[in-house]
Amino acid sequence: LAHAGRRTDPVFPQARIVPVSPAWNTPQMLADFPDIVSLKAADAILDQPASPFAYRMAALVRRLKSRDGAVVVTMTAAAAGESKSAIAVSLARAAARMGRKVVLLDCDPAQAAGHALKISDMGGIYDVLTGAIPLNRVLTRDPRSELFVLSMKRQPPNMSAMLGSAQMKKLLRLLRDNCDMVVVDCGEAGAPETWPLARLSDATLLVSRRNMLNTPVLSRAVHLLGSAKAATISLVVTR
Repeated sequence: LAHAGRRTDPVFPQARIVPVSPAWNTPQMLADFPDIVSLKAADAILDQPASPFAYRMAALVRRLKSRDGAVVVTMTAAAAGESKSAIAVSLARAAARMGRKVVLLDCDPAQAAGHALKISDMGGIYDVLTGAIPLNRVLTRDPRSELFVLSMKRQPPNMSAMLGSAQMKKLLRLLRDNCDMVVVDCGEAGAPETWPLARLSDATLLVSRRNMLNTPVLSRAVHLLGSAKAATISLVVTR
């Protein structure tokens, strides 16, 4: 994973190491979106490709790399209302628009990404992992882009066990071998079902509003992800 350096960045001139309490290890800021980000922002990637938001999102796509097939990126947040799903959909659409073969896995129990993309109910991750429906029958095309989406219409009683299962590892391995990027929209950082996916990824992007950076809430999220052995944690900051 290519990280933002400590010096001034021509793409993200405001990017820097976030000055938070020295009591915990500060993740590096990988992207800074100074405006309010909503799920409608994902449409700007397609409708306003020359906008600052689309430009910064494309730069974030280029920063994410893997040495082992497709780059797998887990999106999480310290709390609700941090624009996590909006960033996930925007990142996936931006990568698809740049010619990457991208799959978005909506593993958040709230299913905000799938609802925003108006994904039809044809089955999802649970059906694939249990062998009920083949992957090629439930991968759904984003109506507005070349992005493919795999949602989670049915949720098992023990979601953390399902997402940390051998079947999930096989699914991610298959996607690594056949895609360029896999964006995994997870629940909050404190949710146990987020942790196995963060371990299986190349990067864990922790989305946070700027006014939450110096709070115990974010510190606890970083601590929990670190304890769960999540892949390299980087901050994506929004207004």
